[in-house]
Amino acid sequence: MTRHGLRSGIVGGACVVVLAMASGCASNRADDVQSVASQFYDAISAEHGSGACALLAPPTRSSVEQTEKKPCPDAIMAAGLHPPSRVEKVKVYGTMAQVTWGTEVTFLTRYDEGWRVLAAGCSMPPASQRTADHYDCTVEAG
Repeated sequence: MTRHGLRSGIVGGACVVVLAMASGCASNRADDVQSVASQFYDAISAEHGSGACALLAPPTRSSVEQTEKKPCPDAIMAAGLHPPSRVEKVKVYGTMAQVTWGTEVTFLTRYDEGWRVLAAGCSMPPASQRTADHYDCTVEAG
């Protein structure tokens, strides 16, 4: 084998290892995102407002409190969120992510302490009222 062929083999092998590792990282991030979104809705189902609030992004938590004019645990329970159906798809885009459950979407963002819910109870408006990438969300940052 020529020296050039050996070098190509090593570089090619290294690329496969890096891609496999990156793919594993993406999978782990998707699992983390799904876990946080599920924990958020589990807290809503259990009527555990403080548990749900602990998983909100700070601007979303502030917006919920301002909208409902109540402390977050009471405000999040008054928001009218309902646990969605099963998870259909998880997409991670760097520090942003979305979980699709049937016709509903939950958006998350990554903070130093982990993934947090940025918007929940989101659905696309009817096609006649749709603008690009616009969702109507029950809970979202102001």
